[in-house]
Amino acid sequence: MQASQKKILILSWEILPLMEGGLGVLVRSLVDELRNQGAEVTILVPHNADGIKDVISLEDGVKKYSKVDEVIPGLKDFVLKEFIPKGKKKYVKWPQLYSASTMKRVTLYPNNTPISTRAYAYAVYDWLQDNGQDFDVIYGMDWMAIPTHLLLLHHQITIPFYYHINSTEVDRSGGHVHYNDHTARALYELEKKGFYLADKIAVVSDISKQILIEDYNIPEEKIYPIYNDISFEPEKLGFEHLDRGKNVLFMGRVVAQKGLFFLIETAARVLQIDPQVTFIIAGDGSTEGNLLPEIVEHVAKRKLERNIVFTGWVNSDSKKQLYKTSQLFVMPSPNEPFGLTALEAIRSGVPTIASETSGFISVVPSTPTFAYYDIEAFANTILHFIQNKDARIDLLKRQQKDLSHHNWPQEVRKLLNLIEGV
Repeated sequence: MQASQKKILILSWEILPLMEGGLGVLVRSLVDELRNQGAEVTILVPHNADGIKDVISLEDGVKKYSKVDEVIPGLKDFVLKEFIPKGKKKYVKWPQLYSASTMKRVTLYPNNTPISTRAYAYAVYDWLQDNGQDFDVIYGMDWMAIPTHLLLLHHQITIPFYYHINSTEVDRSGGHVHYNDHTARALYELEKKGFYLADKIAVVSDISKQILIEDYNIPEEKIYPIYNDISFEPEKLGFEHLDRGKNVLFMGRVVAQKGLFFLIETAARVLQIDPQVTFIIAGDGSTEGNLLPEIVEHVAKRKLERNIVFTGWVNSDSKKQLYKTSQLFVMPSPNEPFGLTALEAIRSGVPTIASETSGFISVVPSTPTFAYYDIEAFANTILHFIQNKDARIDLLKRQQKDLSHHNWPQEVRKLLNLIEGV
């Protein structure tokens, strides 16, 4: 069978414009490129997908099975039903201090998402029963597809099952999964089970590959790096009233994985030396771990509110404008599997620095790095580039040259080769 005839079923929680973060953007880019290369791609999502013509919504099935306490064989030990245990304080939206977006954000990961993953499994099974199983591979995005995989195995559906891992619980917990709450531990154990049973696993970076080998004991021969990319057209204009000439931008979810306390402490050090620098923090929290209220309170206690701007969640257009408003982009995460925002920043003309555990460095090796929580190194790197236009121009040229060698069609071709057994 030729590549043009390959039939791929993708199970995803997000796909642009149905998105909360980088996963939705990535899946859209992946689907478009697979189709460009002749593959026949079907996408099943658990949410309402009105207005997205190439996506099939299983919302009705998910609602139906969410009301039934179905036990998936092989998942009896996965007792997690909600991200936050009953009786604990649940996620509260924090009012944003400055709005760069007028669009309403849709919550795709409510507190009962673990229950929804089980319901989604039964909805997918029903859909396969009704629509046939003529697929060369089922391609699951992250841990949310694992219950479906286990249910299909129980029913002896033998279509090869691949995973595309954008982040693991080890990443999301900042490398401290065994010291975190029951949610992190439960998801980690679920991931271990699902990844072990996978036929093949695509990961987004060399760092992610090492995590699967070292933290999950997955055989190396099962793991294949497919370095991320997206279709991205930069904006020409920024937010003029925000541009003070020394803007340092962070873009991402305000959760433990992103290193925000490290960034705030580094900002305090930078501002001791250069009080003209402004830090823009774009993004909000998530259901499973919102740090925004704590971060805002920490900024107030440190008396840094004049130099740190919180935008809340921003839509795609506003995000592009924020890149154009900034002179330097930073990624301070303790564990960042890839970091698509870094590629967006560089393509928008914003030089980028990152912690040495950021996966996108696999394709942009000229990126200046620092060790996570080395405040002096991080601060000195920020000051060097924010105060030196020539250094920024030189770095941007090198990073854009690196990116010019990154070939997304070639990366997607790797996936098709896997499916073909090449």
